Amino acid sequence: MRFPRLPRLHFFAVLFAAIPVIPAFCQSYDTPDWLTATMNLATPENAAHAPAVILLDDTSLEMDAKGVLTEIHREAIRILHISGRDYAAGHATYDGKADRVLEANAWLFRDGKQPRPVKKGDWIDIATNDPGTAIDEYRSKQIDLSGTALAGDVFGYETRVRRPMVVAQLRWSFGALLPIATERLSLAVPPGFSIDDKMFGANQPTLSHSGNTWTWTSTDRPYRPNEPYLDPTARDDADLLINCTAPAGSAAGFPRSFSTWQEVTSMYESLNQGQCDSSAELVAKTHSLTAGCATTLDKIRALGAYVQKIRYIEINEGLRYGYGWKARKASFVFSNGYGDCKDKANLLIAMLREAGIKAHLVIAMIDPDHGFVAHSEFPGPMQFNHAIAGIEVDSSIQLPAVVETEKSGRLLFFDPTDPYTQVGDLPYLIQGTNVQVAENGITGLTRLPRFDAAHDFLVQRHVALTISASETGITAAGQISAAGQSGASLRSDFEKDTQPTELEKLVTHQLSDAFRGALVEDRKTEDNPLLGLCTLSFTCQHPRFVQRLPGNGLVVKLDVLSRHYLPNFSENERRLPIQLQPVMIQDEVVLKLTGGYTVDEVPRKISFESPYGSYAADFSLMRDALVMKRTITIKYLRVPAENYAAVRKFLTDIVRADRSSVLLKKGT
Repeated sequence: MRFPRLPRLHFFAVLFAAIPVIPAFCQSYDTPDWLTATMNLATPENAAHAPAVILLDDTSLEMDAKGVLTEIHREAIRILHISGRDYAAGHATYDGKADRVLEANAWLFRDGKQPRPVKKGDWIDIATNDPGTAIDEYRSKQIDLSGTALAGDVFGYETRVRRPMVVAQLRWSFGALLPIATERLSLAVPPGFSIDDKMFGANQPTLSHSGNTWTWTSTDRPYRPNEPYLDPTARDDADLLINCTAPAGSAAGFPRSFSTWQEVTSMYESLNQGQCDSSAELVAKTHSLTAGCATTLDKIRALGAYVQKIRYIEINEGLRYGYGWKARKASFVFSNGYGDCKDKANLLIAMLREAGIKAHLVIAMIDPDHGFVAHSEFPGPMQFNHAIAGIEVDSSIQLPAVVETEKSGRLLFFDPTDPYTQVGDLPYLIQGTNVQVAENGITGLTRLPRFDAAHDFLVQRHVALTISASETGITAAGQISAAGQSGASLRSDFEKDTQPTELEKLVTHQLSDAFRGALVEDRKTEDNPLLGLCTLSFTCQHPRFVQRLPGNGLVVKLDVLSRHYLPNFSENERRLPIQLQPVMIQDEVVLKLTGGYTVDEVPRKISFESPYGSYAADFSLMRDALVMKRTITIKYLRVPAENYAAVRKFLTDIVRADRSSVLLKKGT
């Protein structure tokens, strides 16, 4: 699913009519008054340690009676450090079939003068294809002066773009990682038109209203360093959603607006009428895939796995008509073997129907960079960018991804675009988000479940250690199994790492730093869809892992498995909140006792808990082996920066607890 990509503005153009445009481009390089005034501003105190500061980020939108926006964007950035020179760049993203770039200017000043004049040829016009996109109507006019910029320079640019809206809605995100002195958005509408705006977020801008113009302004936004495990919501201060409405009796030609979720569903239905079709070949394939399936769940798994394997390819055409929400015919996707998220969801729904199973198109949002979650109180399609399927099931199917919904009863949610997440599971990025089931009569959104570490992020590791005949080396035979989203991640690794050297790296990644010198002798991967388990098996040898002591004693470390599943925080301080990703690691390390050696002292049991997770290690002496069982759990949590020291201490305590060694002595 595709919707316009701008720095912070998201909008859609006229649904059923396009305004013809002729691309044009004009430039004037006289320094404008707004940039002259901005360059004289002092650097804010809150910009300390930042590579650059945004002195001004100003966007004005003027809408006409046909729903066409004229957007003027002005931005000025002061480079504070040589590492910030990459910010001396600007762009205007536009629909090459509907929008028109009217003007694009840029300037670079050093000590009040330009080191060289910016030329028309410094701007380039390129397609903005995402990975997996074959054809894309979206383009970007860009300028990059980073190679010229130095610390202390001020870069400014101004663009003017004419944009027909697809629907009469806007979305704007305030805030950035860089500090911002002033950020402003203004919207002017024709007389008699009105807007309904809703703001979400903790640090909301101030609103002023004069006549037919609304202006939102935020000032003195602090620097947000791009820290590891950053809570994505920390990047933005607030999200603004706007619905524009034409006066009664004068809405001819004005884009569609929405006041209920049923109206949004009606739009999907009007665009997708007849798209969930069939063909003789599609029917035959459905029956072939489900012929040996004993249950409804077996059929869902068989059809879901088939659609997941279809190539993901976007062909973004007709976006000005709303085709970003229109799936290609199921028969077309089936016969050609490719499609994007809405195409694959639509094909799965068609195949399920042929198998006697009812399903619905479900519209979702994936926003890993900003953590935006759709809001039920603002009906509109512009809150979404992804499509999955909701499959009607009865009480015999008990899976974590089943949710009781408003109209369709129990729905099993499934993402046919994700090739690694299996039926019953959900991709991590849409867990806990709001989705819209495109069904008549719906009045709100459905919240998808968020799974806990034990059920969806489980990693089980078993390693058997055998001391070599030389009594200095050790052989490790291991097996790593993962389920749920941890299994999906390992499944992805299996697909990418197919060469022997790549598989060897996959094995060594599971070993601790102390054991990284091991020579990998064997490795094997296995995927069991029925059990939902991915398994990596291996054997390796470390020639100098055992420490010999005088008097026939041996010291063997049991810390042979890595902690790469756990977050690593090396910095002493933290400015922004953390998002901990869930995981449960269940380890078993078995040290075989051979050569007459016995354990001098069994290590003591260790366990502790914190608000962020838990750790437990237990040791038991068997007849011919010492067994260590360890469980580490990290919870899904958003942790404020002021609790950083406590999180870091918890993880440090885990490292200290893992430093267990055993002393072996010859039996008497």
